[in-house]
This record gives sequence, C-alpha cells and structure tokens, in this order.
Amino acid sequence: MGRVAVLKIVGGDFDRGFQVLLQICQDGAGLPVTEIRGQLPPQTNLEGLYISWLAHFRDLNQLKYYRELRPHIDAWEVDTIVKTHSALSEEVEACREITENLEKEFHHWLQQSDNEGWLKIREKLIEELAKNPDSLRITIQAENRCLWKMPWHSWNLLSRYPEVGIGFSPPEFDPMPKSKRDGSRVRVLAVLGNSDNIDLSADRAALEALPDADVVVLQEPSAREIMQCLRDEQGWDIFCFAGHSESKSNTGRIYINQTESLTIQELKYSLREAISRGLKLAIFNSCDGLGLARELASLQLPVAIVMKEPVPDRVAQSFLRNFLKEYAGGKSLSASVRRARERLEEFKDLPGCTWLPIVCQNPAEVPPTWADLQGDKSSKPNQVKPARVAIKGKLSFCLSIIGAIIGSLTFALFPPAQQTNTLLLADPDLAQGNMGAWSGKNGTPAPDDPPKLLLKRGGSLLPLLQGGVGGGSSAITVDQTRNTALQWESDSKVVIAFSADEKYLATTSEDGTVRVWEIASGQQVIQTKHKNFVRAMTFSPDGKYLATTSREGRPRLWDIRSGEEVILTQD
Repeated sequence: MGRVAVLKIVGGDFDRGFQVLLQICQDGAGLPVTEIRGQLPPQTNLEGLYISWLAHFRDLNQLKYYRELRPHIDAWEVDTIVKTHSALSEEVEACREITENLEKEFHHWLQQSDNEGWLKIREKLIEELAKNPDSLRITIQAENRCLWKMPWHSWNLLSRYPEVGIGFSPPEFDPMPKSKRDGSRVRVLAVLGNSDNIDLSADRAALEALPDADVVVLQEPSAREIMQCLRDEQGWDIFCFAGHSESKSNTGRIYINQTESLTIQELKYSLREAISRGLKLAIFNSCDGLGLARELASLQLPVAIVMKEPVPDRVAQSFLRNFLKEYAGGKSLSASVRRARERLEEFKDLPGCTWLPIVCQNPAEVPPTWADLQGDKSSKPNQVKPARVAIKGKLSFCLSIIGAIIGSLTFALFPPAQQTNTLLLADPDLAQGNMGAWSGKNGTPAPDDPPKLLLKRGGSLLPLLQGGVGGGSSAITVDQTRNTALQWESDSKVVIAFSADEKYLATTSEDGTVRVWEIASGQQVIQTKHKNFVRAMTFSPDGKYLATTSREGRPRLWDIRSGEEVILTQD
C-alpha cells in the first residue's frame, strides 16, 4: 500500500514567509499517520527571477500567436518584447543563467530555514523517501499561484529517487466515489483543436500508437461534438487535448476550432458525467494550463497534466510522446511524467523548458497505472495478479522448490548457471581505493575475500542493485558458498540472482519486495512482494521463470514475460 506526503503551504507569501503543514497519509486511510508544522522564511527575489526567466523564455520562442490571444497581462505575466539587437546565442545564454540562478535560489530557500518545524519536515520526507522509494507520492497543496510555478521537481531531495514525482493540489479536495469502466482496452478521447501555427500530427501519431487502446480523435470539433462524446455511455479512461489554450487568473480556456472556444466551466456537466463513468486522467498538451488544472481539480478529477506556461510545439510533442511511451510501458504515472520531463533537457536552446509540465492530482486518489486503466481496476499499482498455469514435465522443478524450503538457502531450484556477470566491490578503506571483483561465475570473491566490502558507485549493474535494495553504499558481507546472497551490515538480508542468459537481474529487499531488472536497458520488468524477506530465488535455465521462497513457506513462481504469478499444477 502506497503513501502520500501532502505539503500544505498556507498563510503567507514570499515577502513574509509561509506556514507549512506536512501530512503523511496511507492510501485508503482516512486520517494522516503523521503531522508536522513548520515555517518557510521569506525569499523576496524568487518572483522577480521567475518573471525574468519567463520574459526571456517567451522571447526565445517568439510565440506570436500566443501574444495575439493574450493582449492583457496580469500580475504574473509579462509583456514580451523580442530583442532583435541581440544574437540568439546570447539570448539563450542569458536565459540559461537566469534558469540556473532561480533553481539555486529556490534550493537555498528550501535548505536555509533554521525553523525547527521545517527541519523536522525535511527529515521526515527524507525518511519516507528512503522507506518508500517506489511508492511515495508528494503533493504540494497551495492556493498561492506563484508556488505552483516554482521548479519543485528539481528539489535535491528527489535526486536519488527516480520513481518519485511532485504533484500539485488546491487546498480543498474530496475523495471521489469509486468508479469503474468495463472493458480491457484503454479508451482515449483525443481532441485536436485549433492548429494555427502548430503541428498536431505528431500528437495524433503518439496517441494512435498506444497499445491495447481504443483512441477516438476529434479534429477541430464543435463544442456540441465534444460534449456528446464525453457523455458516451461506454466511458473514457483518458481525455487528451492538443492545440491552443490560455488561463486568465484561475479560468482556463481551450480553442477547439477556428471560431469556438470552451472553458472548463462550460464543460463541467459533461466532464462530471465522464468522471462518474471512469475518467481518471486528463492531459492538456497546450499552453498556459494552470487555470485548466485548477478547475479540473474542483471537479475531483483524479489526475490532470498541463503545461504551466507557453510551450513550444517541439517541446509539447516530445513530452506527450515520451510520457505515453513510458506510461503505456508500465511505469507509474509520476515516474512517466518525470522521465518525459527530464528528456526535455535535450532542447538546449530553451533553458527551463523542463519546468513546464506539471501534475495536478487529488491527494485522496491513487493515480492509476496503465494496467488499472486496462480493466484491472481492483488491483493496486505495482502488484502482480496470479495466473493458473499448467507446467508439464516440471516435476523435478516442483520438487526442487520444495527442497528449497526445507533445505534453506541451498539454491537447488535449478542447476547452477555459468554466468560471467561481475559486481565491482571496493575495499572498506576508501582512502586506499583498492578494488576487488566478485564474479557470478565461480561464486567467490576475487582476488581476496575481505569480510567487509562496499558497493562501488558506478557501473551498469550497481544502480540497479542500489534501487533494488534501497539505495546507498552500505557495508556487506559476501558468503562464499553461493553467488546470490549478500548480508547487509545492518543485519537485513538481501538476495540477488542472474538469469543464465545474463539478460535479467533479480533483487530483493528486506521487506520482501522482489524486483526483476532488464540489465541492458536498466528498466524494471516486474515487481512483487512476499510477506517476509526472501530466503532464496533463482531463474529457470531458459530464463523464462523466477522461483522465490520466503519465511512464509510457500514457494512462488513468476513468469518474466507477463509478470504474472504461475500456480504450479501437474498434468
């Protein structure tokens, strides 16, 4: 079961500082399990730096159509004047300098406070991240619009936790009644609106390439067509809009064709009906979407993804393509947004474009996975459903699993594989920098066998091990009798195993979590969990199955390709 850390920032501004309340809640539970109050100090230059960045960013983009749509400005928007007397490279460098200064000042603001409450909040967040590196969600709950625009995703607290993202929420929210849509294919309603001066063909291609999905595309539809489609009795899982949009204060508007536009308020009844039938996610791959996000939150939509400022066409295309690829590929919604955002760094001539995508989420709702949308509505994220499969001619395999239970960690499940994977290990005396190597082929450390070793940072396999066992360079003891067991100095136990073809690496954690990684790509393939720590595990000779056993006594078998648990039967 996952946890959410809600950081409520209220009662102040950047001139006076903010009151902060951290609440840690368990998914599905009513009351928070932890509450800590603190205070953030004043930081008067953040707003000015952001406005300066925005002016430079808009100049670089030269979004003429956006400026025509926005003849009026408010307190947080600036009149853009294209600087024709400066070289483009100089403009890019100036924008990059402001981007770096803003991130530096923002980090300093979050770090510098000596308020005892805020220090406790930081310590608690660090503790929660360490305990829940794959399942923790962080939500910034704030009314102040300026806070939503800060680069929270670059907070150094998150640097070691690639699965964790930050979402935003207005101060008021309510849990939604559980809704469910029948069918095993994901239903997507895509609206491609007014396309003046932008290319929406890439957005359409990314949507239509989604696996196991029924995508309905409306090209510059009328308002009536959109409303009728939203009310479809079959329901929708995802609503996606691409085109032009804008926000004035807290009101968002989308331009659906050459002559019509709509606000969320004008769509609210149709959207409520769609949400009641199972709509879980809205994506607005368009400009200036904060107003859209706030209004969607008032309708209690579980998750909305928007761009908080004007977005260049190529940035929008890249984000949507990469997000959908990661999300449909099995990553969590937070991790998918984070990966798609981080890949925007390739646009070196647009400093700060990684700030644009943000997630607005209802803290009371667990963001759906792609598997959830496919019809597995009752399962929790990152859990694997068991499948009943007959294994023919595997009697010796079944007996070996039983032998693993009664024979402890003898690893008699399969014959030993001839592996050549090598884990690099460092001598405990880091000042000496001595290196050793532990080879999976012979199962013994080489050249020596020091009783205490440190995992070396770097190398293609070690980041996977760090992610699988909870991170950090920790002291371990190598047991020479087998090549797949490591004993952590803290007395917690961890087990690793390689497949015979060296394609997969399996790791366990002290809490019983088992993860399988594809070594070449570094991607996690499956994740499941025992009630107790795993005592033994090994791959089948063909690399198609992983067998595990723990203190709970029942052996379990996992299909690596489907991620499903196999229940052994004899034919």
